[in-house]
Amino acid sequence: KRIRIETAEVTHDESSSGTHGYIWSTGNKILVGTGKGTISIWKLGIEGKKMTDAGSFLRGHQNIIGTTLI
Repeated sequence: KRIRIETAEVTHDESSSGTHGYIWSTGNKILVGTGKGTISIWKLGIEGKKMTDAGSFLRGHQNIIGTTLI
């Protein structure tokens, strides 16, 4: 399934850039490594479902943590 991202922020802190596409979380944020920084996702949803904040999404989809986007 596809994930739609509605609200996110790009950071350029290379110390927390992680592996390209690797997903982890901190607090109520979902983070995705880019190799040159990090994308902090605040609001997202699965294709065909309503958008939700990252904290709520994580409560229902904990298995996304530790996976890699392709």
